[in-house]
Order: sequence, then structure tokens, then C-alpha cells
Amino acid sequence: QNLENGKLPYRYTLDETEQEQGRVLRQEMDIPAGASIVTLYVREEGYLPGLNFHGHRNSDIQNYISAIKFLVKEGYYVIRIGDDKMHRLPDLGPQVVDAPFHHAYNRHVEAYFVSESSFMIKTSSGPEFLSMAFGIPSLLTNHFWSPFLAQIENDLCVPKKYYSHRYQRELSLSEIATDKELLFSNDVRDFTSRHIQLIENTDLELLSATKEMVHRLRGNYEENEVYDTKFRDICRRIHEDCQKDIYSDSHMELEADYFSPYLGGLKISHTYCDSNPNFLR
Repeated sequence: QNLENGKLPYRYTLDETEQEQGRVLRQEMDIPAGASIVTLYVREEGYLPGLNFHGHRNSDIQNYISAIKFLVKEGYYVIRIGDDKMHRLPDLGPQVVDAPFHHAYNRHVEAYFVSESSFMIKTSSGPEFLSMAFGIPSLLTNHFWSPFLAQIENDLCVPKKYYSHRYQRELSLSEIATDKELLFSNDVRDFTSRHIQLIENTDLELLSATKEMVHRLRGNYEENEVYDTKFRDICRRIHEDCQKDIYSDSHMELEADYFSPYLGGLKISHTYCDSNPNFLR
């Protein structure tokens, strides 16, 4: 109901004790008070290796290096959150903290630094909900379509490409949505059984979208209303069709009778649309 009314479903805050614990972490990680922060979370296989059927949610941290370097040049401190089973970042200087491997790491890192962030760059996994909970803008990278998407109004999306081996090409969002089970797939086997390969965002796509996000937040990005209108219209149609369950060819119940990108006001990255002109056709 809150989403339908354009409101956050909930909003977290940290109490004074938690904020003080966070300030101690800042000092131990040499992050100046008042520094602009971007938190980064990229899901990998290591934390729950037994859940390999969730491999479609994984992404390669190496593809984010150019975006991180850009943020550093723009004066941001980048705090990478997650767990110590992840691949380490290379040494990118004092403004980049690979928190799971830092000697000062403790369980307050994720909540505190997300709550202090200018924005969060994230992939789909548990920590993604922190930005939504604290009302922090997000760049959703390597996104796949799901009814459980954690996003708030004006979050920016850079989706994975859905490559169809059957048709030998990438699918548009409208084509993805014609198969409800594909639209809401949440298992590697769902994709492979439909001969769909999810293709990760490239280094250039991630860099371009990060630049776009920074300029949007600074209020100096010239938006393309055509992209926004097309994306909004497609999301509205999908949302209405989900409510009617007209996409399903089976008697399976919908996992959700809504399409959260429509309710939450998600935006599509314009730089992604520039480089993938068939996505909104």
C-alpha cells in the first residue's frame, strides 16, 4: 500500500550508540568525517556455495574497477561490503576500502556505511535491502527481473541482457514479459530450461551508468524523456497484466500480482538504453 502511494514501505534509522560505533569504524578505516561515500555490493558464489541455483545473481567484481576509479576521481570514498569469501579488490588507494578484509571489520559495517552513503551500487542479494530500508538512492546493476526487487523511486537500473539461444539474439523487456515464468524466474534452471543466458553488464556499461548516477544526483544530467516514457509504459502494462495473470499459460499462481518496478518508480539507465537500443522496443 505504501509503494502504491509513492511512499517507502519502511524506514530504518540508527540510534546514537550505533552511530558512535560507525564513527569508530570511520576512524579505524581512515575515512574522514563528512567524506562522500558510495557503498558497493556485488554478489559472488562464496558465501552460500550450496545455492548454486542462484548463480544468476552473481557478478564479476572486476567489471566494476573502472567505475570505482571514476568515483575516486570524483572525490568519493568507496566502501565495498560483503563477506571474506569474495574475491579481493586490487589496491585502488586509500579511498577504496575492501571492508570484509579490513582488520576493523565488524557487523556494523554494512548498516552504518549504507546509511551514510550518497548512493549504493548493488546487485540482487540480501544486502540490497539496506539501501531501501535507509532510503538511500541505488544503482541496481546486473539486475534481473523479479517481483521482489528492492528499490525506491528514482533508483536507477542496469539490467543483465537476456540472450535467447532459440532466437539467437537478446530479448527486449516486452519479449521477456510475455513469458510470466521467465519474467519472474528466480532459479538458474528456469533460465536454462528456456534456453536463456543472462549476460553481465560490461565494464563500460557499469562505468557509464555510474557516471550517469553521479550526474543525476548532482542535478546536471540531461534526461531523455523518451526512454523514461517508454520504460514507464512497458512497466505499467506488465503490472496490469500481472494483476490479470494474462501472461501465464499454466494454472500456476503468480508469485506476485504486481510488478514492483512500476510501483516503486524504478528508472532505466539512459546510457544502457543508448548502447542497447532494442531493449525498449
